[in-house]
Amino acid sequence: MARFFVAKTRTGPAENPVPLTAWLKGDKGDPGLPGDVTAGVASLNGRTGTVTLTKTDVALANVDNTADAAKAVLSATKLLTARTINGVAFDGTGNVTINATDATARLAASAASAYGLTLLDDADAATARSTLGAQVAGAYITGTGSASGTNTGDQDDTTVPFLQGGTGANSETVRTALRREVWADSYKLAADTDDVASITRAVAALNTAGGGVVRLSRRDYILNSNITITATNNVKIQGATFKTLIRSTVTTGDTITFTNCQQCNVDEVYFWPTVRKTSGYALSFTGSSYLCRANVRCDYGYNGVSINNATECRIRASYRYMLGAVGTYFGGTVGVGSYRAIIEDQQCDNPYPISAGSNNVKAFSASMALNAGDVIVTNGAAYQATTGGTAAATAPSGYPSGTSPESVFTGTITSGTAVLRWISSSTLTWILQDSYGYSLVINNAALIDGAFGYAMRDSANTGSSYPIWTYALNLETDHSLYGGVELDRGEGFFDAGMCWIGSVLGGNGVVIGANYRGNVAFGPASRITGNAQNGVLRQAGPLDIRFVGTEVTDNSAVGSGTHHGINIAANSVDTSITDARCGDSISVGGNSQGYGIFVGTGCDKLTIMGCNVRGNTTGGIGLSTGVTNSFIENNPGYNPVGLAGIVVGASPFTYTAGPTSETLFLFAGTVSDVKIQGLLVAQQTNTTLSLRPNQSVVITYSVAPALNKSVS
Repeated sequence: MARFFVAKTRTGPAENPVPLTAWLKGDKGDPGLPGDVTAGVASLNGRTGTVTLTKTDVALANVDNTADAAKAVLSATKLLTARTINGVAFDGTGNVTINATDATARLAASAASAYGLTLLDDADAATARSTLGAQVAGAYITGTGSASGTNTGDQDDTTVPFLQGGTGANSETVRTALRREVWADSYKLAADTDDVASITRAVAALNTAGGGVVRLSRRDYILNSNITITATNNVKIQGATFKTLIRSTVTTGDTITFTNCQQCNVDEVYFWPTVRKTSGYALSFTGSSYLCRANVRCDYGYNGVSINNATECRIRASYRYMLGAVGTYFGGTVGVGSYRAIIEDQQCDNPYPISAGSNNVKAFSASMALNAGDVIVTNGAAYQATTGGTAAATAPSGYPSGTSPESVFTGTITSGTAVLRWISSSTLTWILQDSYGYSLVINNAALIDGAFGYAMRDSANTGSSYPIWTYALNLETDHSLYGGVELDRGEGFFDAGMCWIGSVLGGNGVVIGANYRGNVAFGPASRITGNAQNGVLRQAGPLDIRFVGTEVTDNSAVGSGTHHGINIAANSVDTSITDARCGDSISVGGNSQGYGIFVGTGCDKLTIMGCNVRGNTTGGIGLSTGVTNSFIENNPGYNPVGLAGIVVGASPFTYTAGPTSETLFLFAGTVSDVKIQGLLVAQQTNTTLSLRPNQSVVITYSVAPALNKSVS
């Protein structure tokens, strides 16, 4: 029989459980139940006999031994204290509707307050994804589907479609879109000790992909060796608005070279070495490269940009404080050469610490007196005295002491009691067109200081290697040491106008050398002015030299009357000067050039017409003897020159006009015939005759007539 033990509740000390029957009988002093139960239980819950009770018999059918943690808990039907969700009261009796716009605003305010973050709307988010995507090319994109919005699961960047904004864009993959541009910094490895390898890897990756842009950050890139990029097409190295600095630690060679490359660009990159370079260019295009571009700045380097055996290049460069001999080079080698280059907006300057003029340039001599500002050229360099004194017995040479390239220009050299600063190489030429360089365009260039602004030379000098054709527009050369434009060897220089060639400190504004082949034209609105010696020195040898509407004024700054505006050397052939102003200028006070135009002996095929040659120190036109086949007419300040008498010689008398048209007045005497160029024009005296330049008249007479002339 089952026995139940029941714990009774009472006041006083606790007791042990007692059997149910004992409790029913009132054992242990319990009062028991009312009535007599000593006779036993007749039945239990409808059952008699031996009864076994179960939990169901006592209404405990759902009782089991389930752990508390596993028991189900009935939800409350109502919260004792109501709560607020996104501003809406909630007590558990019903659902809450959340306003999405309001929720977004609250979330944005919370993010901004707690973390300084800004939530993006759909348009901003799209822009952010596009920008961020450029940084994570190659990453997997999760949960992105088709354009229709269907989720197709995880996809990598080779399959995910990408569509640019606006209309008319074609769909492409994310990888294609992102890999048009790469960052060189992404290719830098932990083991790299400089930036040479990362730049090279980035360029190679884009070349393999068919081209694109390699971006450089706004920082210094250290190059412990020079970079050569070979057989690469359609790759652009893009700097960060000249805040990208290429800092070479190599003293020799070209810093970056493109060889046998097509359509490669370097844009907004600043070359500034950390060492004193002794050779090489900052940037070089060579090896039959084609359609390459550069927009660079170079300071404290050796040479600037080289176009050597490259075609259709376009260069925009700025040079300042250069140690070498060339700014931009355009030339080549036999059988290859460079064809057609455009140099535009080139800005150059190796500044003088003190403003210098033509009277400051002096030849060095032992123990010479130097004033502050004087310039001496010796041992391949130009030096300027910043403190006057007596020079040493030995000429200065080399750079000031120091190791950095900057100290070349900030350091000083003591010579006796004078203090000098290094200015530039004595051969520094800002634009050099050399052998096998064909067709160069110079557009908008300011070439300041240095030895020469522009020069055409032929270093190979094989007889067929000479460079040809330069077209210059708005070219400025100013304060060059020896010459603004030097045409030494070659053929074809064309000033298209608006050029300024002035203030050469120790030489001529323009030199057309004896070995130059010719074909030179200086155009209208160009000025050749204020130069130490001649405005133009035209030597004998070249053919077809023309000045049309050019202003050549106020030259011979080194001394009054010493040099001329245009100096045409003896025996020069084929020179034309028309509609030019070769005298004083209203914008410059004091004209010290001797003649506006000086013509040496024996010149041939000379034309000077319509030129204003007033206001020169010696005269308008200085015409030497032996000038033939020439025309000199209507040049105010020279001709017309009025009436002059002619001494008539023995009959038949021949008179030949000079290079200017003349009118002859024949009177008195007895004349039988007058012939011009063999043709009979008169048979009596009292006749007016017109002679063109260099024409002859033969007068036959029995009694000598009188003869006067008026020169046009």
